[in-house]
Amino acid sequence: MGSRASEQDWLLEKALTAHSGKKLKRAIHAYKKALKKGPNVTASNGLAIALRELGLFKEALSVIETGISHEPQHPVLLNTYGTILISLKRKNEAISKFQAATKGAPECPEAWANLGLGFNILDMRLEAKNAFLKALALDPRCVRLNYELGKTLYCLGENVAAEKYFSVYLKKKPNDASALNDLGNVIFAQRRFEDARNVYHQAVNAQADFVSALNNLGSTCRRLADIDGAIDAYNAALNIDPEHAEVRCNRALTLLLAGYFEEGFAEYDWRWKTQKIKPLVNSNHPKWRGERASGLRFLCISEQGIGDTLQFSRYLPFLAERGADITFCCQPSLVRLFKPAPYLKEVVSIKDKVPNHEVFSPLLDLPKYFPFSNGMNADHYHLPSPDAIALPGSNIKVGIVWAGNPEYTNDAERSIDLSLFSPLFRIKGISWYSLQVGKAKSDLKQYPDVFDLSTNFNDFLDTARAITGLDIVLSVDTAVAHLSASMAKPTWILLPDVSDWRWGLKDEKSCWYSSVRLFRQKIRDDWVTVVESVRRQLILFLKSKAP
Repeated sequence: MGSRASEQDWLLEKALTAHSGKKLKRAIHAYKKALKKGPNVTASNGLAIALRELGLFKEALSVIETGISHEPQHPVLLNTYGTILISLKRKNEAISKFQAATKGAPECPEAWANLGLGFNILDMRLEAKNAFLKALALDPRCVRLNYELGKTLYCLGENVAAEKYFSVYLKKKPNDASALNDLGNVIFAQRRFEDARNVYHQAVNAQADFVSALNNLGSTCRRLADIDGAIDAYNAALNIDPEHAEVRCNRALTLLLAGYFEEGFAEYDWRWKTQKIKPLVNSNHPKWRGERASGLRFLCISEQGIGDTLQFSRYLPFLAERGADITFCCQPSLVRLFKPAPYLKEVVSIKDKVPNHEVFSPLLDLPKYFPFSNGMNADHYHLPSPDAIALPGSNIKVGIVWAGNPEYTNDAERSIDLSLFSPLFRIKGISWYSLQVGKAKSDLKQYPDVFDLSTNFNDFLDTARAITGLDIVLSVDTAVAHLSASMAKPTWILLPDVSDWRWGLKDEKSCWYSSVRLFRQKIRDDWVTVVESVRRQLILFLKSKAP
């Protein structure tokens, strides 16, 4: 008996030595010979891990299940069992094994760490965070746990804490390009764009062919209005991966921001190959590419947001002039607004059955096929005029919108607190009307003198009717701003220091709408100065209207 045990020990030592030297086939052979001498936790566990590392997951599963049959509650085996189940994409089963392992060995940091990894795979971020914190408390010297915890905290939006853990990890691993890229992400999320740019540069220096870091560097440069830096970063990424759709799309947006519309819209075709933009309606018919349109049953499909639809619907009359019979498929809240348009044969909702057609085009493809000068300041282009709503009083009437859709990625950049408008509300001779919808309209409770027009809004036709009775619309960058501007209503738009591409970088005027005036932040996040500029211009507007 003793001889048999000593032989098994010798075989185990041989197997472990081969395993640690990455000689997996030799290790597997030794583990199997050791197991022939009798059940053994170390041999079963090692063999299962070696098979898993070779990608032989089913064989690994068979080995670990045999081992578990002899030691049903052994935490080491349960932990390895869980990792194999993860490899087999049996995620929920894996979690149960990791939980059993932590219950059997609550002081085992590896079990807690694997439990955290399992929770992350299931997008159970809070549970993952707690598991990683437990693992780190048990093994503070495990540097990698700081990185895994940092990634989890980033997913939870806990960016300050994530930065702390990434920084701890990077003190030990300063050239880990992936960690530097992740650190840049959490710093960017805190809107410290200059710092983020520096960190992304470090990531690229650590790994010159790191496309994701180059893409992030480009986007950060764009946010800092560093157009040349952005284009250089995107070009470097595309030299490595010319077919990278997200980089292509980001380069297109940068070109559009800089006013290179022809090049920008041509490259913007790549948006359909990203994961971020999906068609609102699918068509199995040929896509229009600028060929003859006369007599064609043409389906034009809205895409992305309401503002995009309102802005680029200006191209529909040009398409109609080419003889196309246009069915416009748009968001439900816009159907009644566009119904009376004489250049449209039919207007349907994206939720309706797709009507018969011969060709189709996404709306934002149209600018490529018409002279850009046609679309700029299209003063001849107006939405169908809705019936006006008479608003009482002789004061100048100003409508306001201070918040966009909170689900929009960059909403924090554009939406502001209604209280910032307080200096405007004190100007005599102006009556104030709210066009705001959504959760933000509850802010009006603090301002009883602002009349809420939105109580009767069912769609954008109702909003348009309200706008007809106003003298000015004052808005952050929202769909209402596009609606008002498309109606040729004087529209004053408040913008962050670097805005969405369609408003350009510097001008006070818009190349898309002649009735728009742009009020830009000169210092990031300084809305107070922007509102003060609006206040001065409103006073001048009042004086110009005085008898």
